[in-house]
Amino acid sequence: MSGPFFFEPTVDLIRSTVDPLSGDRTGRFGTSLGKEIIRQDDTNEMEQEKSQAGHGISVRFTFIIVGVALLIRFLYWGEIHDDELYQTPLLDAAFYDQWAQDLAGITPFDQPVHHQAPLFPYLLSLLYRLFGQSINAIVFFNFGVGALTAVLVAHIAATAFLPKVGRVAGVLAALYVPLFFNEATVMPTSLNVLFHVVILLRAQKLFASPGFKNALWLGIAGGVGYICRAEVVLFLFFLALGFLFHLRKNPRQVLSIAGAATLGILPFLFLFGMYSYSHTEKFRVLPSSDGMNFYLGNNEEAKGTGEPPSTLSRNREEIVVSAERLAEEHANRELTPEEVSTELRNMALDFITENPGEYLHLLLTKAWLFIHGKESCDILHYGFMDQSSYVKRFSSFLFDFKVFGPLAVLGLLLAFNYIKRGAATLYLLILSNLALVLLFAVSTRYRLPSAPAFLCFTAFTLVAIQQCFKNRKAWLRGVSIVFSTCLLAALVNAKSEALMVNHAQVWINVSTIRSRAGNHQEAIEALEKALEADPGAWKAWQLLGENHAELNQFDPAAKAYQASLQRNPENEIAWINLGVLLLEQGRNDEAIATYKAAVQQLPESADSYLYLALVHSELEHWNDALVPARKAMELAPNQVETNNQLAWILLHLPDRTAGQLDEAVRIATKAVRLSNRADEGTLDTLAQALEAAGKSKEAAIIRDEIRNLTRD
Repeated sequence: MSGPFFFEPTVDLIRSTVDPLSGDRTGRFGTSLGKEIIRQDDTNEMEQEKSQAGHGISVRFTFIIVGVALLIRFLYWGEIHDDELYQTPLLDAAFYDQWAQDLAGITPFDQPVHHQAPLFPYLLSLLYRLFGQSINAIVFFNFGVGALTAVLVAHIAATAFLPKVGRVAGVLAALYVPLFFNEATVMPTSLNVLFHVVILLRAQKLFASPGFKNALWLGIAGGVGYICRAEVVLFLFFLALGFLFHLRKNPRQVLSIAGAATLGILPFLFLFGMYSYSHTEKFRVLPSSDGMNFYLGNNEEAKGTGEPPSTLSRNREEIVVSAERLAEEHANRELTPEEVSTELRNMALDFITENPGEYLHLLLTKAWLFIHGKESCDILHYGFMDQSSYVKRFSSFLFDFKVFGPLAVLGLLLAFNYIKRGAATLYLLILSNLALVLLFAVSTRYRLPSAPAFLCFTAFTLVAIQQCFKNRKAWLRGVSIVFSTCLLAALVNAKSEALMVNHAQVWINVSTIRSRAGNHQEAIEALEKALEADPGAWKAWQLLGENHAELNQFDPAAKAYQASLQRNPENEIAWINLGVLLLEQGRNDEAIATYKAAVQQLPESADSYLYLALVHSELEHWNDALVPARKAMELAPNQVETNNQLAWILLHLPDRTAGQLDEAVRIATKAVRLSNRADEGTLDTLAQALEAAGKSKEAAIIRDEIRNLTRD
């Protein structure tokens, strides 16, 4: 079988008139670099390479790659395993960790999970069942995934180019910093990269030998990858286009292969749909969070990296809630999670259609950032971990995208002749991830899966340079490649304001870990470092106030809350905490003034009104407490606290009417129902209301219920 993408192992890949590894004067897209560079005494070595072309790498070198990969990973682990950021999952990692604990029966998790692909958390839950809730077990599993990925990358490069290129690519994948960094986290990134590599490998086999069996295996690989990360579907789409072009003269074979691939992937689509249906009663085969990601990458303030605009919270723990609020404000009604995603997607589409010029500039920015040297631009801890690891710090000088990127871009141009011999899938992988970046934003999630292809092209360029400098007559060619690499390096590593990392957020994360462990003084030290990095970080000021308050340092706490409010007057938590702090110090008038200012600043905040009512209740200003309590009830009619507080205030009004007493009983009953009869405070309020209404028997039953609850 032959075709434009068919790889024939018997083809003379080392001909001096074919490619940059041997000196093609007639190649296209930058492959014409000089004359014959293979010296006569290299003939035996090159003949051996030719005979091995298309057959991967040797078993001996496979063990070498695995050894190098595991060595660098465990050296890195040895340095960071005691680090706070390693031991405590945060943000997305915490979400997956809690989800897996729920699946393993360790700790219940009540957050919606239907918007994420389920494979990784189910795998985590299996590891938790086997080894307990151990971060090390997850990381060691990921290290094995990383070593396997490096071996497969070597085989892919050897098949697409030469065994020598494969060996170099395997070592580069073993040492590539972003890969082993992400493997040391509770994230599906390493598994996602592995599935992309497996799909690459299966696609190479299908391109080389189109047939039902190979297509079926490709579909299965794509299906498993899909339930790990849904973005893999775009890679499968680009592969389908490649196959259509490859087999365009044989429509029957196209139908056969399409049917086999569909047969392989359909069970996994059905599995994803049933999983979604079990959570939402809707059969869907795409995650429901794509709308928010699309909006993050395409809005008036977008810079290409998915950084939240000013309309959303910059704090990553609060971004989902703020996105829901923004969508509901735009739609002017309450929305389901699916409707929120749709609304945000429509808002992004409005920006695109109304601002075509700005959108075109945004696309060009994303395309440039896609090959930028900062590989993990959206992972705050990536650069920060240099403080904990000499291995990572040293490796970043040699084995990061800022070094590999220019070589990879040059390799993309030099290796274009190999598109007919097995490299087509590598180009398609890069194109599919570029499409994801253009569609959404530059992030590790969308960019790192293309790393295996970039590493193959990097290895190709390195071998080309080595071949040039082995032959004195080809030194000029080698110098030209090095010079071109340097020019590309200037582009790849150019400074970009969009990629500037603010370590303030990392220090905030560190302070959160320390605070949860009860180490409040150390948390304060971390927050002071966060404020050194970014004095305007209102979240850091708020947390500083909370930690000072935990240490009964009231004056520094109050000043910190006030500083937070100066930078973000809509920080509801700071308003509430400042009022509580003043109340605890006996500064009642200041506390009341604080909550009055809060309700003026946040007129739609039920909690601000609730706390104003609570302050007046503490001071037994019952009539003054009634108005804000009713407003809180109006804003949050199904909140336990608002119902219970209003009932309590009605019960204690000095001149209450019979109607107000009946209202207190009714609202207290509702509060008990909302709390599932599991809260002693709401039950006590109801008991007192019943007694005041003359219903002593019913009140006695409630008191018995309280005693039983206390006993349990």
